[in-house]
Amino acid sequence: MEGCRVFVSADIEGVAGVVTPLQTLDGAAQYAEARELMTDEVNAAVAGAFDGGATEVVVCDSHGGMQNLIPSRLDDRAALVRGAIRDSLQMEAFDGNFQAVFITGTHARAGTASAVLDHTWNSATIYNLRINGQIMHEAGLNALVAGWLGVPVTLVTGDRATIVQILEDMPKTVVVAVKEGRGRALQ
Repeated sequence: MEGCRVFVSADIEGVAGVVTPLQTLDGAAQYAEARELMTDEVNAAVAGAFDGGATEVVVCDSHGGMQNLIPSRLDDRAALVRGAIRDSLQMEAFDGNFQAVFITGTHARAGTASAVLDHTWNSATIYNLRINGQIMHEAGLNALVAGWLGVPVTLVTGDRATIVQILEDMPKTVVVAVKEGRGRALQ
C-alpha cells in the first residue's frame, strides 16, 4: 500500500458496541456513546492505512445526517468529509485517484437473520435494492462505485452476518467481524 491514497466510507450500525437504534439517531439516548465508538473504529482504520504506507486518507462520514464522527477526536492525519445531503452519499469526495477503499461500520442488507441493525439505505422507504437481480447491501453499492473507477475495496468491518455477505461478493477483501448478532433483538 506504499504511497497510496485511501478512501474510508464510515457508517455506524456495524461499529463494535452499536446494537440499538438508541445509538444511531441524533438526539437519541445513547447517540453520543455511538459517535465515540464510531470515531474510535475509524481511527483504527486510518492508523492501519498509514501504518501500511498510505500517504493520504480521506474519511467520508456516511451515516444519516453524515455528521456523526467527532472531528476533534479524529486522527488529524485524515481529511474529513461530513454533512448532508450530497450527491454521492457514502462515497462523496471519492474519485479514481484513490488506490484503496475501506468501508467501516457497515451492516447487512435488510432482512438478514442474526444481523445487527440490518437495512438498505433508508429503511422507511427502501426495503431492498436489486442490481441485475442481486439483492444489494450498502457496502456492495459503495464497492460498485469504487469498481466503476477501478479502485478495489480492500477492508470492510461490520457484524459477522455482514462479513458473510461481503465475502460472497468480494472474496479477496480483508474483513473484520467486530460483533455478532444473536437475533433481531439480541446483539
